Amino acid sequence: MAKDQIFPPPACLHDDCALCFEHFRPVQEQREKHLKYTRQLSDAQAGEVIRHLILQTTCDLNHVRAKLQSHGDLILTRWTKKSKEKRALVLSSAAPEVFGQWPQPPQSKDSADYERRPGDLFAPEDILPCVEQRYSICPFADWLEIQGFMEDRMKLLSLLHLRTEFPPPDWAVFDIRGTSFAFCAGWLPVPFNAKCVKMYGKEYGQLTDWSEWITHSWGLAGFPRAYLTFYAQRMIMSTLRALVDDIVGDAAGTGSNKWNILVRNGFRSSGCEALWGAYTNQAFAPPVLFDPHFMLRKAKARLDLVLDEFWLMQTEPAYTHHIIRHMSGSIVCDDVRGVRSDVRWNHIAMELMAEAINRLTNWRMIVTECQGTCDLFRRYESDIGPGRPLPQDANVAMVSLGTILDSRLKKQNYVFDKLLPSMRSFRDRFTAYQGDGNLQHRERQTMDPSDKCDRLYWIIDKLHRALQTLTT
Repeated sequence: MAKDQIFPPPACLHDDCALCFEHFRPVQEQREKHLKYTRQLSDAQAGEVIRHLILQTTCDLNHVRAKLQSHGDLILTRWTKKSKEKRALVLSSAAPEVFGQWPQPPQSKDSADYERRPGDLFAPEDILPCVEQRYSICPFADWLEIQGFMEDRMKLLSLLHLRTEFPPPDWAVFDIRGTSFAFCAGWLPVPFNAKCVKMYGKEYGQLTDWSEWITHSWGLAGFPRAYLTFYAQRMIMSTLRALVDDIVGDAAGTGSNKWNILVRNGFRSSGCEALWGAYTNQAFAPPVLFDPHFMLRKAKARLDLVLDEFWLMQTEPAYTHHIIRHMSGSIVCDDVRGVRSDVRWNHIAMELMAEAINRLTNWRMIVTECQGTCDLFRRYESDIGPGRPLPQDANVAMVSLGTILDSRLKKQNYVFDKLLPSMRSFRDRFTAYQGDGNLQHRERQTMDPSDKCDRLYWIIDKLHRALQTLTT
């Protein structure tokens, strides 16, 4: 097969659909050398490749699971007693292709991670000396970076438990997302086949034909994208097996009583610490599955929290005083020439109420949509599952829920900047002044990379622009 051959995606793909081309590379992209497929596989060859990767992943998974049962206490004791430096050496020696060498070579100042783009607040040479340099050499899982595992000893232990407790199909969506950039950037060689692969249940890994609605929900994945996902799962389990074997060595079995206690305690700092879910630390928490009832419970809890704040602000003066005292360190409470005291305090009261009303509106709308989605999913509970189309009204409810969440995210992203002057952390970033008799503020234009406030503002600015891109 000629190396420069181009393999067109299935004819049923829509040329203008971004989701479709997350599964197959468009013809024009394949003209780039690094985005070419390595070769074309027949259906029989493609099926055999996927089965081989699944078999290897399962073999490593069963090996690690058995070691945790027979040597769990030994793994726990030896790993937690190691210093940060020794943990890094174990990671580097057992899986150098994933974690790289240790000590790590210094990053150059022209690193792609810190490439300056139009509108950036800092240049790479400004920010590099002021931030801790972290990078991952792993192209299919950027969370596999050596600093995180050496500093938080629970991360490896949590990962060992979660990747053996939950089968690969439960991790499919997470691992698909983890390989997104590697697929788009052409970091790893990928063969081509025009079929799709089932990414759920007992049929996990079976080849099938393209189906638009299932593929858009990632119940199916185009073969090139699926291959990369199965390869990533294989490499993750292979890495865990190598680490476990390095830690255990030739030691005799010690049982797993202490290990089981640690599992029941949730691995402390590596578990699900966020109220909303495991999204802040998803690689080290149970895989997230769509659960409308869970979403409704969490949304109601946030709505009740806002309602409690409204109640306290109206009935408990001490609570309102506490909020005002918390704002007292920001510029909105400063005396400004030309602004009367009553105008200033009226401005503060309006800021407090506007922020609270905005949160109340957000959560009321989200709770309403979640409630409607739950009612429909309860009605069609027996008809909803992976690989099956949603009933029409349930599909409409899902679209409506997604629209509401997207619009609320856009709204919060829009109003977020207006809240910064009222935060004590950003007192030095803004200056208050009188404008038409009212309190106004302006942002300081200079940035100091060594200043914690400016560095925090830089991070928020990057997040703000990332959200703008996500919601456009």
